[in-house]
Amino acid sequence: MCLVQRVWTVLLLVCTAVVAGAVVYVLRQHDTVPLAGQAPGYSLPADGPSSDPAGATSTSPASAVRAKVVFLGDDYTVGAGASSPRAGWTAQVATALHVDASTVAETGAGYVQQGVDGNAYQALVSRVVALEPAVVVVSGGRNDVGYPARRVRNAAQQLFATLHTRLPEAQLVAIAPWWGDSTHPGKLTKVDTAVQDGIEAVHGAYLDVPDALVGHPDWMADQADPNDRGYSAIATSLIAPLRAQLRR
Repeated sequence: MCLVQRVWTVLLLVCTAVVAGAVVYVLRQHDTVPLAGQAPGYSLPADGPSSDPAGATSTSPASAVRAKVVFLGDDYTVGAGASSPRAGWTAQVATALHVDASTVAETGAGYVQQGVDGNAYQALVSRVVALEPAVVVVSGGRNDVGYPARRVRNAAQQLFATLHTRLPEAQLVAIAPWWGDSTHPGKLTKVDTAVQDGIEAVHGAYLDVPDALVGHPDWMADQADPNDRGYSAIATSLIAPLRAQLRR
């Protein structure tokens, strides 16, 4: 073999070795494809459920089961005098206690007294039952002061007995009647007694909460109904007692 041929053969072998080495290097440096989340500039989506260090998936408060409560009552339960429904005491209590609340109420109504739509409390029971509540909170009674004690007592007993019969698993709670910013009058005592006797006869709870409005005429929207500040005071007075009932 001539010298020229030998030189070309050597050069060819050298080039082949260099190319082969380069190929091996490249393959070793790029032998895997990065997984999602490992590629530069990539982040996992943040809309999935989060987990604690132990691996338990967190649950948002909105997904928790909340007690279903129905407030049955009169003007105060409607929120008459408030600037909006959200300013009434029932809405404030429901928010504070984190319950699923509904209101069945009628302005002017009472245990005996018919309200603006012609209904006393007894006539509103079917609406309460239809909501399938776990807790029923009955308030009011100031509209019944003009009736004889016996008639008020019978009406209260009938109401709570009907609620207990139609909602045997529900927890029943009655709140002592409020009067307003002036001192609790003697004529309201017969209503207090009727309500307490009626609720306790069906093993419900009677909340004898002092009237938060007494001595605060500036908390009244008019002579009968509270304003926003008055409803806030009522709600504040009820949150702790009602929370205690819900924990029973």
